[in-house]
Amino acid sequence: MAETRLALRRFVRRRMALTGTVYLGLLILAALLAPVIAPYEPLKQDLVHMLAGPSLAHPLGTDDLGRDVLTRLLYGARLSLGAACLAVAIATVAGVPIGLVAGYLGGAIDDALMRVIDALQAFPALILAMAIAAALGPGLFNVMVAVGVVYTPRFARLVRGQVLSLREEPFVESARAAGASHARVLARHVLPNVVAPVVVQISIGVAFALLAETALSFLGVGIKPPEPSWGTDVGRGYRFMRLAPWLVFMPGTAIFLTALAFNLMGDGIRDAFDPRLSREA
Repeated sequence: MAETRLALRRFVRRRMALTGTVYLGLLILAALLAPVIAPYEPLKQDLVHMLAGPSLAHPLGTDDLGRDVLTRLLYGARLSLGAACLAVAIATVAGVPIGLVAGYLGGAIDDALMRVIDALQAFPALILAMAIAAALGPGLFNVMVAVGVVYTPRFARLVRGQVLSLREEPFVESARAAGASHARVLARHVLPNVVAPVVVQISIGVAFALLAETALSFLGVGIKPPEPSWGTDVGRGYRFMRLAPWLVFMPGTAIFLTALAFNLMGDGIRDAFDPRLSREA
């Protein structure tokens, strides 16, 4: 508990990380309250005001069907952030156990699991995600599965590296000598010591998953129109770049700022949990 409080104080002192966290908190709050604060319905068309520029009625303009861009950004945040977070959750649930088992048991099991991980990493991440999403079909759940599978090797290798060093520590050897089962050693002694790097990887991984979901939706194998999503809105809006550049600029800026905020928060968490990067160590 004392270490957690110390890490929290280190994190708060890092202004950029704190700024990114505050931004993400406000964004999540706005996404959750979208039905309350959004000025229009996300699918409501107004063919009289197609491709209208920013105004008092439409602060961020309208798209080619007269739909309010601000409204679609707020509702799109729910789908884009939700898909990114759930994809990273899938990667964490799949990758952490693989890394634990491979690093702790070693030998033939380690070799077999790592060869599967190597096979996944041999493909470019976006191409593999596109192939999986195309095979499963378009849709939010399939996008989450595709991105989660692509990102699983990062968690597996991270956890395996941590476990390889931890399994030789005296407290782990003492637990084994006392007769503790492998499952108990992993759950009570090894897993708590890999939580911090996994949390850092999760925070950074959400940024990657957000960009991957955006790319898949942009290419047409992700979330399908007319559902509001940052990727689908960029994919639809780029065709009107000369007439209405805000259709790409607004969701593009939201994607950029959100990915940057997740990276800043991840850097802050990493520095907070790494005593070598703190004066107080």
